[in-house]
Amino acid sequence: MNEGLRRHLRPVPDTELPGLPGAMLVGSRVLGIALATLGPFVCVLQATAGGWLLDHVLWMQLAVQPLLWACIGTTFTRFGRRQPEAMLFALVAVTNGYIALAGLQSPSGDNPYSVLALISPVVIAAFAPWKPSWSLAIGVADVAIYLGSKLALPPGSLLPVPIVCGVSAACTLLGAAAGQVQRGVLASLHRAKQAAEQARREAQAATQAKSEFLATMSHEIRTPMTAILGFADELLLEVESGAPSERVVPALRTIKRNGEHLLRLLDDVLDAAKIESGKLQLEIRPCSPAELADEVAELLRGRAEAKGLRLVVEPQPGAPETIATDPTRARQILVNLVGNAIKFTDAGEVRVRVSGEGTRAVFEVIDTGIGIPTEQQAKLFEPFTQADGSLGRRHGGTGLGLSISRKLARLLGGNVTVESAPGQGSTFRATLSGSKRAQTMPVARAALGEAPPALHGRVLLAEDGSDNRALLERVLRRSGLAVELAENGREAHAKAMSATLSGAPFDVVLLDVEMPEMSGTEAASALRADGYDGAIVALTAHGRPEDREACIAAGCDEFVTKPIDRTALLLTLARLLERPKSV
Repeated sequence: MNEGLRRHLRPVPDTELPGLPGAMLVGSRVLGIALATLGPFVCVLQATAGGWLLDHVLWMQLAVQPLLWACIGTTFTRFGRRQPEAMLFALVAVTNGYIALAGLQSPSGDNPYSVLALISPVVIAAFAPWKPSWSLAIGVADVAIYLGSKLALPPGSLLPVPIVCGVSAACTLLGAAAGQVQRGVLASLHRAKQAAEQARREAQAATQAKSEFLATMSHEIRTPMTAILGFADELLLEVESGAPSERVVPALRTIKRNGEHLLRLLDDVLDAAKIESGKLQLEIRPCSPAELADEVAELLRGRAEAKGLRLVVEPQPGAPETIATDPTRARQILVNLVGNAIKFTDAGEVRVRVSGEGTRAVFEVIDTGIGIPTEQQAKLFEPFTQADGSLGRRHGGTGLGLSISRKLARLLGGNVTVESAPGQGSTFRATLSGSKRAQTMPVARAALGEAPPALHGRVLLAEDGSDNRALLERVLRRSGLAVELAENGREAHAKAMSATLSGAPFDVVLLDVEMPEMSGTEAASALRADGYDGAIVALTAHGRPEDREACIAAGCDEFVTKPIDRTALLLTLARLLERPKSV
């Protein structure tokens, strides 16, 4: 016996057909009610038009109706709900018994419906795919009923016994096979549905795990980077204010440069994940394309001059004065394009041409670099891919910059394309939409070149990391603030409320979000619940919009991400210190 045949003959367990028993129970009730109500109508019609004896019809109905309704009623009992196939068998057996004895209602004993009982195994298997054993059982019961009816019916009124046995056996086998096939099909559909549901859950779990991994990675990298970049800033300020050492200053600048590089790489990975998941939020507001190009050129001019390259911006007459776009993301696109042009150009110049195309701004970054072969240009915009791996090893980079730039440009209603030939340089063309739907959004970063202000006031700093706590204390004291420290949210809550009750409240409370004993958000909520109305600033290595919303919902006034931007932090504190104090 081959494997396919064995698979078809294998009994299908009820666990693989979870919905079938309930459906069979409902079907048995419907069938029973139909037989109990339509059966008398058919018999009376046969009596009036077909020669049956009406009185015989009536007393046979009186005999069979209680049995039918008893079967129907039993389906509502505990036993009936647990054994729907047994209920269906009982219902079919009663009906077949009535059909076999229907000749008693005729003066001659003729029964035109007797064949219906013999084919019932096939009919029932099609109606309700029960186990094959029940088809065998109803076939045996049919033969027994027919043989028994010979005792009550006139001789010659029934089919010959060999025909009865042959037809019953054939229908029984067909019914068993039909039921088995249907059960197999239903079981396969159920397994397929379960597999699809499991795959869906696994895909959701994988997506959730990926998001959580990226968030965790962001936190674990940003937290130590706060100390690295912050202390580099502090040491640079101290050394540059005196007599700088020829060896210390370059080393500190290297620390800061590499820390900023790591931060850019992390931002690229997180941006790629946000774009892929559709969760990147844009801040649309009016800005000048020419000013964007000038800012990027000024930012990267030192890198170009270090390689002996000219970096020039060429505004064209048709360039729009303003467009409605996300200036941070537009600047990110231009930094990627201009940075790549400088990276892959050894001599000559890099030009940034700013023009217009209808309502869109067009930025063309033109270099005199090595150029890109046509067959490699298609790979440029794939994530984690560079046109030439050897150049990637030489110049560095993750291969995410151009992929992110194109996706950002498309989110902003434009695109990024390339024209290039080996030895003839490259032209990268970025278009950004000039949508009229501008919306002023708060700017999270400090303005370029804005100096941190001198501050006056008392702040409470709660940070569980000793390095970051020491760094932030130095930054705050250097700006002119008096600082008191706490190592967790519970201690911060106690000190803030104590200072308030003593009549000398803190001007600002800085709370790290993730602290032991009581988190920053829990501490903020507790302070607000206790009536504290002073300014609260959340410090966190998580920079997602939902993290900001959670902090604001907990009662924080502002939200600052790590690594800490010194100027942005101090400007935020300056705004809060200028607010009128509640009386």
